[in-house]
Amino acid sequence: MSHKISIIVPVYNAEKFLSRCIFSILGQTYKNIELILVDDGSKDSSLELCHYFSSQDNRVKVFHLDNSGAGAARNFGISQATGDYVGFVDADDWVDSEMYQYLYDLMSQYDADMTICEYIRCKDQYEAKEILTKIERNKVEIIEYDRDSYVKKYMKIGSQTIEYYPWNKLYKRSLLVTRQYPTNCTTEDVVGTYKAILRARKIIYSSKVGYLYFYNPASVSSSFLPEKGIDMFSAWDEVVSLSEHLPQYLEWAKINRARIDFNFLFQISTSKSYSNILVENKKFINKLISDLKSNKDVLLGADISFSRKVIIYLFCLDYKFFSKIINLIYRK
Repeated sequence: MSHKISIIVPVYNAEKFLSRCIFSILGQTYKNIELILVDDGSKDSSLELCHYFSSQDNRVKVFHLDNSGAGAARNFGISQATGDYVGFVDADDWVDSEMYQYLYDLMSQYDADMTICEYIRCKDQYEAKEILTKIERNKVEIIEYDRDSYVKKYMKIGSQTIEYYPWNKLYKRSLLVTRQYPTNCTTEDVVGTYKAILRARKIIYSSKVGYLYFYNPASVSSSFLPEKGIDMFSAWDEVVSLSEHLPQYLEWAKINRARIDFNFLFQISTSKSYSNILVENKKFINKLISDLKSNKDVLLGADISFSRKVIIYLFCLDYKFFSKIINLIYRK
């Protein structure tokens, strides 16, 4: 008998896309799965859809919570999971039919604790097919990481990739605990994924695309909210705290925490609402600039790209002047 995979989907007001997501999971070539749908206080018909699929397939389990956020929903799903392995999918995304079979095979072949596939951003299934057709001829690259080398990548030391997404991965159940993710924040993935990495011995990455991330340009807000920055700062502060007993990880974590200030300043400089953001968030931006200047030497001495170091230096010299130039370039 093959090992069971528990797939956890937090659901919140996802009625428009939920069926596509669920069909893609139930249609996996790897059949020994349980699908855990955790409704997080939806106000639309999402819960009814969940119950419908549960009535049609006994592998589907449905739970309902008062609205507490994706972190709380994932934590609850973990507590209910009976599988040997766990995966996560967001309710508006979908997965390739062979994704979990492929990640499971990698897990078995390499005796890994976590396996990772690549993902693409797309507006719909038609665009996904076009993108996949273009890249399917590319040779699949498989990279084996021990914990140290993957933590370094996670911390963006010598890398620019984002590794904290939970949904393009398959985890051994033993990597996850009941309170894996922080709650009441929008950046729970940063901490939750790092906790899993710290328990892992071997991690396998494959460049094969398995996860389809739904990107809806109409829903992308051009507004800048300081709260988003505060959540991200808190998340990386916790990563620093989790690294206290590991000197090398702590050094990397502090570097990446310092980069967060720069990342938000750069995000502002490329925004279509650049001028309004500067006026409406003056105090918050001044704090970011001050922190960036305090950490300038750390960042300039770190293993990050030369182009990033140039922009960091210029932002510390005169943020208002150089951010305006960058904004003009991006808006051409």
